[in-house]
Amino acid sequence: MEKLEFIFTTDSFVVDDVEDKKLKTADENWRKQFNKDKYKALYELGFDDSKAEESPPLSYLHFLAESFLECLTNQPYRIGGNAATLHQ
Repeated sequence: MEKLEFIFTTDSFVVDDVEDKKLKTADENWRKQFNKDKYKALYELGFDDSKAEESPPLSYLHFLAESFLECLTNQPYRIGGNAATLHQ
């Protein structure tokens, strides 16, 4: 089985879709999600805890997605004009 690969461009990324590529079921599901809406899939990837046998490009995207979620959940937010922080 081959791993899910990506091509990075100067301003984005795309799935490296090679015809007749045999992917594991989990990778095939991610491939479909990234082809449908890559930014939604990237966001959802941040919640995925399984990292077994990821390709280097997928591992990098996984790291970015997790880092984004960590920043998002640790950012202060405003309530009624007063700064407040999330309870840790």
